[in-house]
Amino acid sequence: MSSFTFTNSTNSRTNTLTNTLAPGASSVTGYNQEGVAITSTLISNSTIESTTTNYKYSGTDIGNSFCAIYNGSAGPASGTIPVSNYSSCTIVMVGGGGGGGGGQAATRPQVSGNGGDGGITIVPKIPLSSVTSISYTVGSAGTGGLGAQLYNTPERAVTVGRAGNATTVTISTTTYTANAGNGGPTQSANSGNGTDGTITPTTQTVTTATLNGPLTYNATDRVINISASNYGQGGSRGNSATPLIGNSGQAGRPGYLRIYFYP
Repeated sequence: MSSFTFTNSTNSRTNTLTNTLAPGASSVTGYNQEGVAITSTLISNSTIESTTTNYKYSGTDIGNSFCAIYNGSAGPASGTIPVSNYSSCTIVMVGGGGGGGGGQAATRPQVSGNGGDGGITIVPKIPLSSVTSISYTVGSAGTGGLGAQLYNTPERAVTVGRAGNATTVTISTTTYTANAGNGGPTQSANSGNGTDGTITPTTQTVTTATLNGPLTYNATDRVINISASNYGQGGSRGNSATPLIGNSGQAGRPGYLRIYFYP
């Protein structure tokens, strides 16, 4: 595949099909490398996953049928990605969810709160023409708070859920951030659930999307789902187990990051 190269006429960045199309099991009709069919992944979302390869089949660029290459990670994770061959990218991200507050014993009137969801956003087509690498972190989830145990001496105090951690991507001097959800409090009758994470920049341009993976993105429900696994959601609060014991809150769900690259 590496012999199929092309150069972007606007910025002279050179790429190959290997570094342009996402790996997959679908044959790219009309293209073989040393007698072996070139394979990729069919597009699920043409707005985000299509790319221009300058290679065509029946007059149509194959990047209209096969998915642009992407890098995906669940939290916690961090790293640096070389981008010297790419002209732009799209970020799909969610911060780590906060843990639920520890449950009160049934003898106490207060009810604990759920953890907040992580901030979630898609940032489309960010220019990379003067950038050689980008760095990223993918946020971990917050742990749940401890439930009450009144038979302890001294009694074990109920604790709040812990906040998750943010997911970030730094491109040159700009950092794109999906902040974490805060932990759930121990008295939601007074203070509600943990607050949801915010995003930077604040503009939300995409509210729903179905992408390869399969990945579903829903900014309203504040969740990314990949093959039945949720990312970014806050943990449930702990409930009363007995008159003297409260259950611990559930941990939140980790953050997630996917970055699509275009030559």
